[in-house]
Amino acid sequence: MDRIAKERGTTIAQLIRDAIYALLKAAGALCLLLMVGCASVPFGGWTKADTARQVAYTALHVADWAQTVEISRSNGEYYEAGLAGIVIGEYPEESDVHLYFASTLILQTAISAMLAPKYRAAWQYVWIGAEGVTVAHNYSIGLRFGF
Repeated sequence: MDRIAKERGTTIAQLIRDAIYALLKAAGALCLLLMVGCASVPFGGWTKADTARQVAYTALHVADWAQTVEISRSNGEYYEAGLAGIVIGEYPEESDVHLYFASTLILQTAISAMLAPKYRAAWQYVWIGAEGVTVAHNYSIGLRFGF
């Protein structure tokens, strides 16, 4: 891997980020194809409670997205951490922020739709909690919503 990084004039960390980024794009495209291909098949056992949880997750995800746009515009005052920081970098370009968050929203929603009902609520609650903690932390350090 060192040899490949040197040949491309980059770092191993950047190669890993590029690979993860490519996987996210592929996963998002695959989910879209699966959703289009399965459009006539109803989500197995999808309930109003599932919809409410998915709406809560989506609202928090979009808030995180908007805060990450602010990071991209902050001229280094803030940096991205966690999984997004690994994938799009600590100081991401705004276009990378949009691609990452659109892809992960599609992916999380597709997984929610495809999960068996007995696992769906747990999956959604985990992501609601993760996004809620992230948005609250970002807000506490001064990040607002940058759309």
